[in-house]
Amino acid sequence: MVIIENENISKIKQETMETMDTSSEPDRELFSQYFSLINLEETTLSPIGETCLECGFNKKQNFEFIYTVFNPENGEFVKRCTGYAYSQGSDGMVMEALEWTFLSPGNYEYRIYVEDTLVKAIPFEIISYVNYFRQQLGFN
Repeated sequence: MVIIENENISKIKQETMETMDTSSEPDRELFSQYFSLINLEETTLSPIGETCLECGFNKKQNFEFIYTVFNPENGEFVKRCTGYAYSQGSDGMVMEALEWTFLSPGNYEYRIYVEDTLVKAIPFEIISYVNYFRQQLGFN
């Protein structure tokens, strides 16, 4: 798997984000052509929390997909959380998600796009530090 992220693609990234569908219904047929599964390891995180994205691939040829974070509250993508990955013909992958990202407490969606079409939206929550420490100490 290859992840591409650098300054040279920032213009392409912005143009791509402007054309991505913000609808809430993933294309299940397109998903099944490319993926067998997509999961986030953790779906409740602290503001600087990290998690892993696990993908199984059905399509054995190399293909590109876009991963991004969507804020359903304001209907916008979190630009610093968008990147591209390539399958390189493998059976699957695990990669760090939300690494070095700071998100305000709230509800978000981790979205995967293929061919500029939404194929998977995984809801996750960023909790406040107070709630995070309460959870760690068992005070919920």
